[in-house]
Amino acid sequence: MSQISISLTGIYTPINDCEGVHLGPVDSKVVERLARRRFDQVPVIGENGRVHGIIGIDELRRLCERGERLTIENMAIERTTIREELSFAQLLEAFQKRKAILVTSIGTDTTTRGLLTISDLNKPRLRTHIYPLLVEIESKLAEIISHHYDDPFEWLPHLAENEQVQVVGNWQLAQKRSTDLNPVHYCTITALIRVVSAESVLWKLLGYASRKDGEKELSTLPALRNIVMHPVRMLIRDVNDLNRSTLFLQNVTDTLNRLSRLPDDD
Repeated sequence: MSQISISLTGIYTPINDCEGVHLGPVDSKVVERLARRRFDQVPVIGENGRVHGIIGIDELRRLCERGERLTIENMAIERTTIREELSFAQLLEAFQKRKAILVTSIGTDTTTRGLLTISDLNKPRLRTHIYPLLVEIESKLAEIISHHYDDPFEWLPHLAENEQVQVVGNWQLAQKRSTDLNPVHYCTITALIRVVSAESVLWKLLGYASRKDGEKELSTLPALRNIVMHPVRMLIRDVNDLNRSTLFLQNVTDTLNRLSRLPDDD
């Protein structure tokens, strides 16, 4: 599991729903309308509806002011594309130097399917690809802890006092309600990470060279989970958020790879 693949369906804007400009003379009224609607770039449409690339509104305005035509030879047209299905790493890397990208079909067909902008990366659909991965990690960490310790009071001291009170309190309340689960199920992902990082047998089991290495990789997961679980929160606003999300998702990938290599009985 070296890469996590996703589908961009439902995330990008279908090309037929996009505002575009056509090759030929640049209409000043079109440029101003696009600017008023706060577009940064739009698809360039040629004959028979073929999409040639993307061009920025500022460049369109310059062509208009100089009385020049928009042609496919215009070097300002961005022709970078990505496939409709790709890995998170490929997706985030594609946005390192651009704010919008054309999405093409899967396989040998290179038909343009739509336009994807950096703003689209905040749509709830993208989060539906990320959250299950965090659920899997959290569940696996809880499983590792419960399998290695019959007595929960062997690992509970690694938690802060208020965390211990919360876990033990919920555990005792559940027992009174005839729902006797392992107390590890009342831990937050932050608490689980704290236990795994503190117990050498556990971070060594996951293949970390040191406690510090384990903490460095795992410590980003709660922050990502907090953002992803709230669909109205901004995930990516600018290149700094993009770089942060790239790091976070790389850590998710690495952690899942470590967990996938564990023996079934661990």
